[in-house]
Amino acid sequence: MAVKDLNEATKAYEAVGLMRGARMPLPAIGATAQEIRAGSNGTILLMSPNEPAGVTARFLSDRGESAMGVSIEVQNLAKTQSVLKTGLQRDLAVYSGPYGKSLVVPGELAAGAWIEFFEKDK
Repeated sequence: MAVKDLNEATKAYEAVGLMRGARMPLPAIGATAQEIRAGSNGTILLMSPNEPAGVTARFLSDRGESAMGVSIEVQNLAKTQSVLKTGLQRDLAVYSGPYGKSLVVPGELAAGAWIEFFEKDK
């Protein structure tokens, strides 16, 4: 979720009974994120821009506070990368994300929603 004020948004989620997790930098999209635990396996990442011209700031400017994308755990990131390369006709770089090796399909290639695929560190 892209939010303007990370502290205020965190308080709002806590007010409805959800627990905060770790706070982390997300340099790939120019943001700082706050984990919010949702159920036994779910996590909501509240993301607030820390770079005025970064991806998250542009998303907020264009779409306002809303769901920016999803992160999907995969068993084999190399295979996922190969399938995406064939389908999108472009190579997506692997980077070290907050949950392990990751790659992202940027919003302009996915109807505005960012789709991150990650393989947990073993």
